[in-house]
Amino acid sequence: MVGASLVRFILQAESYLKDIIKMARNILVTGAAGGIGAEICKKLANEKTNLLVHTRSNKLGLDKIVRYVESVGGRARQKFSDLSIKGE
Repeated sequence: MVGASLVRFILQAESYLKDIIKMARNILVTGAAGGIGAEICKKLANEKTNLLVHTRSNKLGLDKIVRYVESVGGRARQKFSDLSIKGE
């Protein structure tokens, strides 16, 4: 049962992502250095979007994502900050 719920969740998330791509060309992806954030960046890399990829501390992971985005013709800039701190 958990597997079916996860599949429905992923399909819904992909639908939302397609809607976002239609509306925006500049997209901020937080948590982009790994996991779901990194996968979102990979999906957006081919969509002619300008990505601002964010992480609090994983510079190596973020560098890897930026290299991937650029290798497929996308554009990405990096931002390191702790978004829980005002003014970061």
